[in-house]
Amino acid sequence: MKHKIIGLIVCVLMILNTSTIIGTSTDTTKTTQETVMNIIPKMTHNNHDNWAPNPSFEEGDSMPTGWTYSINNTSKYHWDSTISHSGEKSIGALNFSNDTRWSCWITTDFIPVDLVEETYEFSGWYKFIGTSTKQPSALFELDMYDENYTHLGGSGQGFNYSLEWKYQSWNTSGMGGTIVNETRYVKLKLYQVYFTHTEPDPLIEIRFDDIYFGYGNDAPSPPSISGPSNGKIKVSVVYNFTTTDPDGDDTYFFIDWGDNTTNGWIGPYNSGGTITATHTWSEPGTYKIQVKTKDTYGAESNWSEPFTIYITSKMLLIGYVQSAMNQGDECIILNLSIALIIKLKPINLKMYSSVQVLILNNELHGVLGSKFLAVLVYALVLSKAPFTIHSFR
Repeated sequence: MKHKIIGLIVCVLMILNTSTIIGTSTDTTKTTQETVMNIIPKMTHNNHDNWAPNPSFEEGDSMPTGWTYSINNTSKYHWDSTISHSGEKSIGALNFSNDTRWSCWITTDFIPVDLVEETYEFSGWYKFIGTSTKQPSALFELDMYDENYTHLGGSGQGFNYSLEWKYQSWNTSGMGGTIVNETRYVKLKLYQVYFTHTEPDPLIEIRFDDIYFGYGNDAPSPPSISGPSNGKIKVSVVYNFTTTDPDGDDTYFFIDWGDNTTNGWIGPYNSGGTITATHTWSEPGTYKIQVKTKDTYGAESNWSEPFTIYITSKMLLIGYVQSAMNQGDECIILNLSIALIIKLKPINLKMYSSVQVLILNNELHGVLGSKFLAVLVYALVLSKAPFTIHSFR
């Protein structure tokens, strides 16, 4: 009986002691679990995973999932669909003052990093709303923490005021020092900030969208363009466009035809492949085609070198030939004097003391001699004398 009582007392003490430990452990575990819940799993090397949470800010209820904002004196924060770079939503900040010269959005989660052994890219799109002479800046910054989640400091890069959506990127290469060596986690910060001593403009808002943080993503190379260098009005012309993405990512193309029209983003297409696109110009003239590409992760190339095309219309040329320059098998550039030009649609007659024209060889009807011509041809006036001898309709 004595042993049973002792055993019972021991059991009670163990239960009480265990309850105390569980209570403390539960509190500790709760804190630890809350911390662990806010840690993004470690990245796999050499992949394109984007570790910026909710990078296009589409998800969330009262706040975009994975993001919060700094609390300061006057700043206002927007998360809505009034403007976006892609998708429907973006985040913004405004209402600055001398007391509030910066504000930022910051991720809620800790992102594990190794800044000593690895290089990371932090990139995204931003634009300012409202014209200002105060020149605020966009700032992409990494908040750095040690293994105990103690804040060590920050490192980032500022970018210039822009009223158009602008893509910017920076990476952690070249970073060093004690803070870098001790950093185990980072959080992402997106700022509007006034670096100068001018009074901030409270009406200027910054917007951020399509944020990326990861091991890096190289943009495709500027595309090459191949196709005819001349054409006719209202006749389709075919062009080939080629680009290569260094990471092998699929690509999209954005073509500017030089006549205030584009085709928007088309794709995706395999890296290194050639795509074909056609275009029709409705007016004669000299046009410059340019194209850029982006990969499936949003990294854009620079614009290609301009590709010049001469679009001709049908006309009657009469004049004296001063010189001729062959431009391959398809066209000739002529310098004429005392030239009469009759355009047919609509009918328009003009006479010049001198004129330079590009003519297409394939539909030339009439007389083209070494000193004189009288031809019906597709042509484009490249330059003319500064005065008109005679003009009427």
